[in-house]
Amino acid sequence: TVLYIGDSSTNGGIIACQLESGKIDVVLKNRAVYGVAAKDGSVYFTDHAHNSNRVNLFDTHENTISVVSGKGECKSKDGTAASACHAQPTGLCLEGNTLYVCDTASAQLRMITNIGPLVDYLSHIDILRKVFSVHSDRLAGKFKGIHLPILL
Repeated sequence: TVLYIGDSSTNGGIIACQLESGKIDVVLKNRAVYGVAAKDGSVYFTDHAHNSNRVNLFDTHENTISVVSGKGECKSKDGTAASACHAQPTGLCLEGNTLYVCDTASAQLRMITNIGPLVDYLSHIDILRKVFSVHSDRLAGKFKGIHLPILL
């Protein structure tokens, strides 16, 4: 089991602590890391030194860094992973496949998740509604279809 710790100092980074052996390694350097959440070698982190106002992914197997969410602009905006903005992402929590982001400057708890299967399901319900005219008398002119943002 590995415990990942974020070092928010100017020359900080991500520290990996092997709990069984006690071995400690700096796996990512020269970053001001505030939030860290990890699963199966994927380490999500916020970095206030580089790519500010983004949530990043460090793949420990490939030793690569990629942007998960955020355009780098300092504002709060929902949308897809490429179009969403964070005001000041700090704390992170990973539950299943959903990443929760504490967006400090906007005082919001943001959720990054793949809602593709839900959108597919709702789209099929919408098709059934159109085909069978379910409740069409009550929804005439009001219902324009299902449009939900997909974050991942």
